[in-house]
Amino acid sequence: MDRETYSHPDYVRARAPLDGVELFDAALFGINPREAEMMDPQQRLFLESAFDALENAGYD
Repeated sequence: MDRETYSHPDYVRARAPLDGVELFDAALFGINPREAEMMDPQQRLFLESAFDALENAGYD
C-alpha cells in the first residue's frame, strides 16, 4: 500500500481477522480447492454458517 493511501484521513486502520479460514472444506460444497482459495472469506463463512443452520434444523 502506498504512503498516500495509508495516510489519507478516510483510510480506516482496522480489520476484522477471521480465524480458521484455511480449514474450509471445499469438497463438502463441491468447490475445487483453487476456487476456494480465491473466494472471499466471508463467502466461505456464509456457506459454513448456512450448512450449520441446516444441520441444526435437522436436515442431513
